[in-house]
Amino acid sequence: MIRKLLKALHNAFVSPTFKQMEAYGRYAHTLSAACIIGCAPVIYSTSYTVFDVVKLFAAGVVLFLGGAVMSKGT
Repeated sequence: MIRKLLKALHNAFVSPTFKQMEAYGRYAHTLSAACIIGCAPVIYSTSYTVFDVVKLFAAGVVLFLGGAVMSKGT
């Protein structure tokens, strides 16, 4: 039972189906939007560094690009 579940989980990441790739792409785009939108509250907080904002924005850009690649499903 556990072995079957682990094999299915392994296959989902090693050789995902077209639908799984689309779902991973959508999830990455959602996280990207959260990172980029989350930059605004960080800027208006009382204690932040520019490096914090840059890291959050960079993570959003990387997730957006990864989501774009995965959404193609290839």
